[in-house]
Amino acid sequence: MSDASTPRSHVVTIDGLRFGYHVAGRGPACVVHPGGPGIHWPYLRMPDLEREMTMVYLAPVGTGESDLLPDGNYSVERYAYFADQVIQQLGDAKVYFLGHSHGGFVALQLALDQPEQLAEWQRTVVLTVDPKRRPNLWDVRDRLAEVDVPTLVVGEPERFVKTVTDFVALRQATTTANNHGGAA
Repeated sequence: MSDASTPRSHVVTIDGLRFGYHVAGRGPACVVHPGGPGIHWPYLRMPDLEREMTMVYLAPVGTGESDLLPDGNYSVERYAYFADQVIQQLGDAKVYFLGHSHGGFVALQLALDQPEQLAEWQRTVVLTVDPKRRPNLWDVRDRLAEVDVPTLVVGEPERFVKTVTDFVALRQATTTANNHGGAA
């Protein structure tokens, strides 16, 4: 994998449009969708997580190396579609999906569009969205839980990296313990 200080840039073609993403780290894959919409991905770099995971930072449509959408349809559904297409092209059978702010809504949309796929991956949707500003967030999280898609909501961005790091460590410990017949 790439050095934590130098993400590798990639561009794929989806429906005739260029879509960029950047890879850094090693370990299980975590696809990261930034906030915005329209905010470029580098503000969301997480070197601490790159030590434990392969972080795949998306450059959503209309930002960075990614093309603008010719029809101007920048709906959450479209962002989720492009994120899903990148995940498919990565070819990794199991990924985490992490969305910050607007990216959190993309994560929720992806989970609502693909609940069986996320449950099959046995991975968790992690998002940072202030629940006080989005009261219906808990209803969506509960709907995802009904189809076995765990969702972690981190409402305070300053605690984001530590919370996600702790959560990933707990999930890995639980998986290891379950694979060896013990408890975490």
